[in-house]
Amino acid sequence: MLSNSSMSSSSNYYADDNGQLCKKINVINPFTKKPVEDFALASVKSDSPLQAEILSTAFLVMDDEKIKETLKQINNVEAVKIRYIENEPRINIYK
Repeated sequence: MLSNSSMSSSSNYYADDNGQLCKKINVINPFTKKPVEDFALASVKSDSPLQAEILSTAFLVMDDEKIKETLKQINNVEAVKIRYIENEPRINIYK
């Protein structure tokens, strides 16, 4: 539930009219200088809309451990990351 908070989602795919996942090249991993390869979506709930927007995109390029490390340093932020591996969703929730 959102109450006095914001949510932002970032992804590198969309579903076409047939429900097929289609990649879009819109997020570049700053460490590799290459587009994010896996189909992924990250959503962040935060007290700050700017923080939610920044983190949702950053979390697309981070692995689970880095996301957990980052969230330990920030109060009142929750996140979910969904990766599609062989068309099966893998969901991780971070609080």
